[in-house]
Amino acid sequence: MLAAACLALPAFAQDPGQVTQTQFDDAYQQLLKNPQDQTLLINYANIGIRLKNYEAVIPPLESMLMSNPDDADLKVKIGSLYQLLGSTLMAKHYFEDAVDTPDASQETIDQAKERLRGL
Repeated sequence: MLAAACLALPAFAQDPGQVTQTQFDDAYQQLLKNPQDQTLLINYANIGIRLKNYEAVIPPLESMLMSNPDDADLKVKIGSLYQLLGSTLMAKHYFEDAVDTPDASQETIDQAKERLRGL
């Protein structure tokens, strides 16, 4: 859950001018060299989110979720990205899964339910 907490989601309103495509490409290259490094993954995801490159960010986050299947916060974050892409069915899947995750915090469950109502 610590890794998911570091992601700048759902704060999507950040100024994309603060990061560049070159930084995103560099972060990707670093991630390719060490795909298990969650710090690199979080950096890549944060840059991609700030650039609104959600499609590129989702697969590594889903990979992180495979290593942390009970991370309800990460499920909400991935669902939020799918929602931004207009993929309602995928968003719904992640939000419902977050609600059903054992030991999910009430705050996370409430956030997932709120997102479900917004679909």
